[in-house]
Amino acid sequence: MSDLPHAGLAFDAIVGKLRQLPQAAVIADADLDRASRWAADQPAADQSFYLRRLRGIGGSEIGVIVSEARGQRDPYTTHRAIAMDKLLMRLPVVATDAMARGSRFEPIVRALMTRRGLVQDTVGLAQVNSYMRQAARPTMRWAGASPDDLLINKKQQRLLPDYKVPGEAPSPGESPLFRYVCQVHHYRAALIDAGVPVDYMGIVNLDFPLASAISPLMADAVIADAICRRIIETADTDHAMAALVIQPVHFDADVDNDLRQMGESAWADIVAGMVPQHLAATSVTNTLSPTEVARIATLEQVITHCAMVGRAVGGKEALARMEIDAALQSMGPQEGYPFTLLTHVRKTSVDWDAAVAELVNRGVPKAEFMMMGYDSDRMAATLRELNLDLERYQLPTSVDHDRVRSLLGPEMDRFEHGNHQVTLGRSKAAQALRAPIAELARDSTDELLVIAEKSALSAATSAAVEAAPKAPSQTRGMQP
Repeated sequence: MSDLPHAGLAFDAIVGKLRQLPQAAVIADADLDRASRWAADQPAADQSFYLRRLRGIGGSEIGVIVSEARGQRDPYTTHRAIAMDKLLMRLPVVATDAMARGSRFEPIVRALMTRRGLVQDTVGLAQVNSYMRQAARPTMRWAGASPDDLLINKKQQRLLPDYKVPGEAPSPGESPLFRYVCQVHHYRAALIDAGVPVDYMGIVNLDFPLASAISPLMADAVIADAICRRIIETADTDHAMAALVIQPVHFDADVDNDLRQMGESAWADIVAGMVPQHLAATSVTNTLSPTEVARIATLEQVITHCAMVGRAVGGKEALARMEIDAALQSMGPQEGYPFTLLTHVRKTSVDWDAAVAELVNRGVPKAEFMMMGYDSDRMAATLRELNLDLERYQLPTSVDHDRVRSLLGPEMDRFEHGNHQVTLGRSKAAQALRAPIAELARDSTDELLVIAEKSALSAATSAAVEAAPKAPSQTRGMQP
């Protein structure tokens, strides 16, 4: 009798499934073996989702790819990371409670939509799912598309929603993020190609302030069902636990054209085993040799490692914000430090309850400081603008620097801890960074940690690299 907590596929069966992928010919045997062993330990539902995602580019993924091509970087992933995932060069990230929040609360959003008199178009959903399963379909062979829902109103118009459960719901009238716009266009394209008309599109956000706190409980099916029923029951009362914020999305022919062309190109690269270069290397590719570009690509691993350190040290309390400065990343190799990260370690955090109460009392609209992106820094700035004593609204936190250093591990042979101390080289490009960094230091209430790994490059080698002929770009379908 198996001791696995699921009835999923066994290792050999998963290997067989992976060898049937369109990109199987370019996947390394070691990567395929590692991915198969990982998948064999996952529940059946997670196995199915993982294997299905590998067969094409999904809506959230094409949103990242098109956004990146337009110069907008996704905060969570990259075109490069997506390609590496499809080629089994990386194992999937185990979903945290925050990452799984959307899928756990999705039934609530769906139920609240039906309370508005909308009916699910099961026929249309079955039609698009059938179309996307056809390997020889005439269009979008590169795509994987599974819309969250398809609804019909009383006028027999079809509404295509994409459900989101953000940490903070957007303000009414706030435009949706472009990657979400692209994502819902992706689902629309699949529906249209499958012969299912779409009249309206929109991003539907669940405004549920307790989502973050309750999310871990939703893993229990009984508790999740009770929570869902309670939220839905209160939806029409004055004390509703949750509400919906709907952001309309209008059809854009340019977005539709871009996602089709870029999706086709990106999938062709994946099937050929090609991986886009790391974004941090883009601005220096033309002055570095291919070997140096490859070294910069490992920056992705360092960033991931430092993010892990941030969570281990204390999450939002100790390392409240980790920002990677793209310019310093790019200049790092030329300055002799291939991995240069600026990490903001918050000395204090704002007591939001007290600050919000004071601002509302002074007539500041609550929507202003509840919008997406309004963090503790902006809250502190607002308090200062009103000439309020910031210390009254701060919660003390602490950082164990010795623990940070131990967690960084032996690959980091330099770790400096100072108060807004940043050392840059003498190149013109580095000098250009001094002013914005100095401004950041003046305006920030945070403490800067400079974490760097020394390069083996000597000054002479750096000069030789800078004088080297331009290296050809290794990225297809992307602008440098």
